[in-house]
Amino acid sequence: MSKRVAFSSAFSFLFVLGSIAFTAVPAAAHKEYKDMFKATYVKTGSTEANDAALAKAFDTASCTVCHMPGDNKKLRNDYGKQLAQRLKEGDEKDKPKIKAALEAVAKLKSNPADATSPTFGEKIANGKLPAAN
Repeated sequence: MSKRVAFSSAFSFLFVLGSIAFTAVPAAAHKEYKDMFKATYVKTGSTEANDAALAKAFDTASCTVCHMPGDNKKLRNDYGKQLAQRLKEGDEKDKPKIKAALEAVAKLKSNPADATSPTFGEKIANGKLPAAN
C-alpha cells in the first residue's frame, strides 16, 4: 500500500509542477530593453542636474520606465506602448533594433493630443522619465 501512496504522491507533484510550467506567462519586459535605455540615456556619475535627476529616477523606477506600476507587466505606460509597437517578442537580442526603437520613440510627442507637449526625448533630456508628468 505504501508504494501506491508514494507513486500517487509523486504523480500528483509532477502533475502540479507540469501545470505550472505550461500556464506560466513569459515576462513582457526584457532586461535588454532596460539595459539599452540605460546605456543610451542614463549618464551615471554626471554632475549635471538633469543627468543626475534622470539617473536617480531610472534607478527608482526600474520596470516602470515602460510598464505601469504593479505586478501585471502586460500593462504599459504611454512610452512603453510606443516601444511595444516597434519591438516584438524575439527582438530582445537585436541591439540595433532596440536602439532604433528608443530613438524613434524619443521623437514622438509624449501626449499626441497636445501639440505643445514635449517629446519623450525632451522629457529625458530634462531629467525626467519619458512617461512621467
